[in-house]
Amino acid sequence: MLLRELQNLLSRVYGLNIDADILDYVTSNRELLVQLAGDASVSEDETLLIRECEDAIDLALFLDDGLLERLHQNDPREVLSECNLDDFCKLLEGVSHFVCFAWKAANDHSVTKLELELQAEGDKYIGARLLLESQND
Repeated sequence: MLLRELQNLLSRVYGLNIDADILDYVTSNRELLVQLAGDASVSEDETLLIRECEDAIDLALFLDDGLLERLHQNDPREVLSECNLDDFCKLLEGVSHFVCFAWKAANDHSVTKLELELQAEGDKYIGARLLLESQND
């Protein structure tokens, strides 16, 4: 599955050991997104949902069904092109947010939204570049 491959890629690039499997945290339930994000007008294709409790953190990665279906129909592992680049970057951004947050939380480090966004920008470049190099086109 592409999600796990991207998690493994980022973990290898940064030398991270993350016990959490991204597939255990993915949801396409838009009602959950609205409930946790607190905004009925949310229209994001990907969002990392974080809710801090007393002794725990609730974490979910929302990925829109439409985004996942478009990537299934136009798999970037076969050909990354202008047809699927935007969707690939959205997916990779979500994976990046998950990897960064999961690693920081497991190591008792805090993280800001700005850090997550900056990290994701670099990760989108790295992921797209490595994928394009592997396709040799």
